[in-house]
Amino acid sequence: MARPSSQDAAERKLGILKILLVIISVCLATARPTAAESETAVVVLDTTGFWRMHHTLRPPVIQTPEGPAPLVANRRWLNHETPEPPEDWASTGFDDAGWVRGPAAMAIDSAYVARLCMRGKFRVTNLAEVRDLRLTLVYHGGAIVYVNGQELARAHLPDTGCPEDDSAEPYPREAYVSPDDTLLTFRNTTAAKQSAEILRRYDLRDRKFDNLAIPTAMLRQGVNVIGIELIRAPYHYVVEEKKGSQEYLSRQFKFDYDMSFNTCEFQRVQLGASSADGLIPNATRPEGLQVWNSDLMASDFDLDFGAPCESLQPIHVVGVRNGWFSGKVVVGSDRALTGLKAVASDLACGDVTIPAAEVEVRYGMPWGRENGVWGSIYGIEDNKYWRYPREPSLLGGLTEQPAAEYPVRNKEPSRYDLKLPNQPEPVPGAVVPVWVTIHVPKTALPGTYTGRLNVRADDEQPVNVPVEIEVVGWTLPDTQDYRTWIELVQSPDTLAVEYDVSLWSDQHWDHIGHAMELIGRTSSRSVYVPLIAQSNYGNAESMVRWIDKGEGNFEFDFSIMERYLDTAEKHMGRPELIVFVVWDVYLMRRDAHRSESSHDQEARTLRFLEGNNARIGGGPAVTVLDPVAQEVRNVELPRFDDPRSADLWRPLFAELRKRLEKRGLLGAAALGDMSDAWPTKQESLLLKDVSGDMGWVSFSHMGVPNLKLHDVASVVYQGHHVANRWPDMEQDLTSYHGWKRFDLRVQFNRMSSLDEYSPTRWRKFAEANIIGQQRGIGRLGGDFWPAVRDRRGRRRGTVTERYPHSQRRNLDIYVSLLAPGPGGPVATTRLEVFREGVQECEARICLEQALTDEQLAARLGPDLASRCQECLDERYMCLFKGMSTLRTSGPHHTHAVAWWYFPLVDGHTWYIGSGWQERSKKLYDLAAEVTKRLRDGKGNLE
Repeated sequence: MARPSSQDAAERKLGILKILLVIISVCLATARPTAAESETAVVVLDTTGFWRMHHTLRPPVIQTPEGPAPLVANRRWLNHETPEPPEDWASTGFDDAGWVRGPAAMAIDSAYVARLCMRGKFRVTNLAEVRDLRLTLVYHGGAIVYVNGQELARAHLPDTGCPEDDSAEPYPREAYVSPDDTLLTFRNTTAAKQSAEILRRYDLRDRKFDNLAIPTAMLRQGVNVIGIELIRAPYHYVVEEKKGSQEYLSRQFKFDYDMSFNTCEFQRVQLGASSADGLIPNATRPEGLQVWNSDLMASDFDLDFGAPCESLQPIHVVGVRNGWFSGKVVVGSDRALTGLKAVASDLACGDVTIPAAEVEVRYGMPWGRENGVWGSIYGIEDNKYWRYPREPSLLGGLTEQPAAEYPVRNKEPSRYDLKLPNQPEPVPGAVVPVWVTIHVPKTALPGTYTGRLNVRADDEQPVNVPVEIEVVGWTLPDTQDYRTWIELVQSPDTLAVEYDVSLWSDQHWDHIGHAMELIGRTSSRSVYVPLIAQSNYGNAESMVRWIDKGEGNFEFDFSIMERYLDTAEKHMGRPELIVFVVWDVYLMRRDAHRSESSHDQEARTLRFLEGNNARIGGGPAVTVLDPVAQEVRNVELPRFDDPRSADLWRPLFAELRKRLEKRGLLGAAALGDMSDAWPTKQESLLLKDVSGDMGWVSFSHMGVPNLKLHDVASVVYQGHHVANRWPDMEQDLTSYHGWKRFDLRVQFNRMSSLDEYSPTRWRKFAEANIIGQQRGIGRLGGDFWPAVRDRRGRRRGTVTERYPHSQRRNLDIYVSLLAPGPGGPVATTRLEVFREGVQECEARICLEQALTDEQLAARLGPDLASRCQECLDERYMCLFKGMSTLRTSGPHHTHAVAWWYFPLVDGHTWYIGSGWQERSKKLYDLAAEVTKRLRDGKGNLE
C-alpha cells in the first residue's frame, strides 16, 4: 500500500475539522438562548430556582397497530399507578406543601412519568409597573402553561379539554433511532460517537415555548403562580421492534424494552422581564434572613434558599409513644449568621404536655454527599444530574450546639458548572437546617401537641415557628426489645484519630460513650472486641492486653474490654451479640484456595492482597503491655495452626468465659470474622477447642443456608451481600416475613457508595429486609468515617485503610451513620431517617404478626384485617418504587428493577412528595387499633 502523502493527510484533517465544526454548531444550537432568553434583563423564575412538583407515574404506553398499549414490567410495584394531582393544582390558593420542593432540574426523568405538574411562584408589588414578562420552556411531550390557574397556552396536545395521559403528539421514528436504525441510547451519546445527523435526531426530541408573552391582565397583586403541565407522548412502535436487542440487558435485571428517551420530560424553563419594576423575582437567594420549611425526607444543601412567596408553616410531625420523631426548618441568609440559637417550648395538648426537655434541637453542618445531585453516578453518561448551578455541599451532620458563626459559603466557578442560557449567577449564603427531634414519653396521651420553636440570630428579628406532633395511641417497645435486627459497628480508633486523643484516655472514653448512645438509639445491640491487632475493624491494638511473665507464660489485662462492655451496657443496653475478633484475612495462607468458602471469592481476596503487596501468611498480632513502664507494643504470635497456639490462647479464653459468665453474657459470645476468606480447618479446630466451642460470624458475598465452618463450628450470625431475597418480584404477596427467622441472617450491603444514597433508601432499608428473607441489616458502620488525613489535612481514608493486609477487597465497612462534630461524634440526617424507618418496622411487625397467626387474625375481624392488609400492600408498592431508579435505559444495573444495586434518584424524588407521612400515620393508627383489639380484659396483649 502506498504511503499517504502529506497533502492527503492535510485534506483528511481539514475534512475532520469541518465535521467537528458541524457537530459543534448543532450542539450549540440545542443549548443556545432563545430570543426571549437573549433579551431578558431580569430573571424571575429559572431552572436553577425552586419549584413545587408533582409526578404521576404509570407504565409507558406504546403505539401499536391495535392501538395504545402499556408496557408492563414483571414487577407489580413498577406497574402500580400513582395518583393524579387535584384539579385545582394550578390555582393560587392550592396548598402545595406536600409536593416535592427543589430546583426545577430535580424533576424526574423517567419513562414512567405520565404527567408532570410544576408550580413556580413570584410576587407582584405593582401591576402597573410590570413590563414584558415572557416564558421560555423546553420539554419533551406536550405542554400547557397556566397563569394563576388559567390556561395561557398549550402545544403538542389536543386543542381543548383536559388532556389525557399519553395524549401528546407522537414523535417520529427518527427521534428514536440512528441512521443505521439502531436505538439512540446511552451507548452512542458521547461526543465521539455523535454526528451532525445524530445530533439533529436528538434535537427532534426537544419541544419548546419560545418567548411566550404573559399578559398583565392574567397577573394579580401579590403572589402569582406559573403552572406547567407536561403530558407524555406514546412511544413509537420501534421500541417494540427493538425490544431485547440491547447487548447490555441482563437476565438478572431484565426489562425487555429500552426507552431510548423520555417522552414526558422537563428540560429547562425561564420566566424573564425587561425590568424588575413591580416584581419580586424568585430565581436566586433574596436579601436578609429567611426561615423556610423543608420536608424531612429532602436533603438540604448550602445553595438552597427559601421562596419569599411561601409563608412559614408549622413543623408537622407524626409519632407514637416511646419513639423519636423529627421535623425541620432551614435558616438562611445572604450574610453570615452569628449567635444562631433555636429554643423549643413545651408541647401541649389540652392540660397534658411533652416537656421541652424531651425536644432535642440540632443544627445542620456540612457533611457527606448525595448521589443524583451533582455530576454522574459511577461515571455513567446516562446518569448525569445537575440540580444546582454550582456544586452544592450537603448539610448532612447534626451538631448539638450551634456554631459561633455560620459563614457565607462562596462557590467559585468551575468548568463543571451547570451552564444554561441566561442562567442567573447563584447568590451564596449561610444556610443552617434546624432539626427538632421529639421523644414521645411512654405515658403520653394520644392527640395533637403544639408548641413553638424560637429562632434567633444576632441583629435579626426572632422567628417563632409553630411545632405540632400528632401522637398516635400505640407504644413502641424499648429499643432492646425490637424484633428488627440492626447492627451499627462502633470504631474506637476512628474517634482517637479524629480527635487526636490517646487510646483509652478519659477523653477517648467520653467520645466512645457518646457514639454508643447515638448508635443505641437505632436498637443496635452488637459489640466488637478485637482480640488481635490491626484487624479489618481498624484497631491498632488488641482490646485484651498480654503481659509477658517470661518462659512463654502470659497473664492478661482485661480492663479495657471490661470498660468497653460497661460503656456499651450503659449507653446501648445489654448486648445481644459480642464478637471476639480472632481471625482476619492477613492470616490467610498464601496457598489458600477453597471454593467452598465463598464461591471462589477467597481466591480473589488472596489475589487482591498479593496485588497490594500486603503482609499475609503470618500469625496473629496482639498487644503486649509492660505494666511497669505502662508501654504497649504489638507482637506476632504463632499461627493458629501451630501447635504452640493452644497453650497461648486457652488461658485467655478461660478467663474470658469466666468474666462473661459473671455478666450473664456468655451466650452472646461469638468469634469473628469469616468473610470471603476462612480460617483453615486446622485453625478452626484449634479455635473451637480453646474458645469452648464458640460460634462464628460471617460477612461475605454469598450467603449459605445452615452454614458451618468446615463442619467444625457453627455460624451463628451471617451477613451477605448477594444472597438476599425480597418479594419485589412476587405477584400475589408483599412479605416473606423475614423478621420471623429463628436464625440470624441479615443483609450486608457492601456498596462503597452507600454513604451517598438518598434518605429514602435509609428510611426503607430495614423494612425492605424484614419483608424479605432477612432479619434485618448487619455490618453498617457507626462511626467509620474517613478520619485519616493527608499532609494537607484532606480526608483520605478510614482507619481500616491503615492496614492494607486486613482489607477484604470490597467487603470493608464503607458507611458511617455518625459524623465528626466539632466536639465529638454527632448524628447524621441519614441516621435519623434510618431510625424512624426502624421504628416503622416494629409497627409493621405488629400488623404482620396479627395477620399471619390464625387465632389472632380471627380476633381482628374481616374489616380490620382487610384494612391492615391494604396498608401493608400500599407500603409494599411505595417502598420499592421509592427505592428504584425508575430507569428503563442505560446499563442493566441502573434499571428500575435493580433498585437494590444502584443509587436511587428518581424514586427518591417521587417519594418525597408521595404522602409518606400520611402512610406512616396510617400504619401507626392501625398498630394502635390492632393492639387494642387483641388485648385481654386485663390490658395484656395475648
